[in-house]
Amino acid sequence: MEGMVTELQLAKDNQSEFEEFQKSNALAHPGIDLTVTVLTTGFWPSYKSLDLNLPVEMVKCGSF
Repeated sequence: MEGMVTELQLAKDNQSEFEEFQKSNALAHPGIDLTVTVLTTGFWPSYKSLDLNLPVEMVKCGSF
């Protein structure tokens, strides 16, 4: 349980850093708000993996 809480805090910190990056780099902001939470598999229940096709606007957020 402690690992889950720690991981959520790390994800929050990563989101803040991403938002700062977007503010400092006009090209990195495609005109949408994007929030992503990345979690490792070690602390969470497992689910079947699915292929994911992101819209172009979302892909542009992480291309810089």
